[in-house]
Amino acid sequence: MDGITLYNSSYRLRHPLGIYNLSFGTVLKKMDSVLRELDKVRKASVYRDLKKQDWDETLVSNLDQMLDAIMEHLDDCKNIICCFFENSATKSANKAIREFNGEIKAYRNHVAIIVNAIKHNQNRLRSIFFETFNDFVPGYYAEGLLIDGTVGPNPEIHEKGNVAISLNRDLPFHICNLYFVSAVLANKVVQLTGIKPLSSVEQKTNYAELSAVLRKVSVLPSIVFPDEAKKPYPYVKYTSDHVRGEERLLLEFPSNRLKPKPVPSGSHVQLSFGGDGVTSSFKIPYFGEGVTS
Repeated sequence: MDGITLYNSSYRLRHPLGIYNLSFGTVLKKMDSVLRELDKVRKASVYRDLKKQDWDETLVSNLDQMLDAIMEHLDDCKNIICCFFENSATKSANKAIREFNGEIKAYRNHVAIIVNAIKHNQNRLRSIFFETFNDFVPGYYAEGLLIDGTVGPNPEIHEKGNVAISLNRDLPFHICNLYFVSAVLANKVVQLTGIKPLSSVEQKTNYAELSAVLRKVSVLPSIVFPDEAKKPYPYVKYTSDHVRGEERLLLEFPSNRLKPKPVPSGSHVQLSFGGDGVTSSFKIPYFGEGVTS
């Protein structure tokens, strides 16, 4: 950014590129930890062992950390915009930030409502999975106190408090949206500075974590939870040619290239829910009615 005046030091912030590299790198590491644990669980089939009721603790913890990292990344992207203004309280700075937040609003709200429910309303992430003879489809839901005093899926996050989120859809969804956020940020920086964006040839990344995450996400099965089959589907296709040193990535959301399949009816379903020593009634996703302990 030669010739561009930056004010990051005034805000005690790193260089804008440093902010992005550190922030996005953290997201990648947290997402990769989810993918690694998911692969470990799937290969060992530990979810089938009734003696290992805590098989999901690491996976759920990693998911929690991934969502936190994504939320922090979205805040860091806003901080990057501030670096181009001597005073972030000016009309021009507020306009730039407002426009950026407006374009990413839908995704930011999706992440924020989960993260804030955990931080401020004692929601907890709980695991759920469907299993058939050939397929293991894991996911999660945010469990919290409902209006009637029962504990179950938060209806502000999950439709009617009766559904959950599959990882087969959720992880590609985050990849597509994170790239969208990056594109919005890049366009805003070009608009503010007038610098020429890098060509596709010049944009060579050395993120080993990025390649690993994209490769793993692109091969996730397109089998999703029952309600998700009708939702817009995020498509991630990553290929690499090690001989030529080329990587190709195709992202589409919503995509018509691939129609996801819902888990078959009659699938075995298992989930976790947590007691607190007081609550005796629980509502569990996809079963409609609550259960009493």
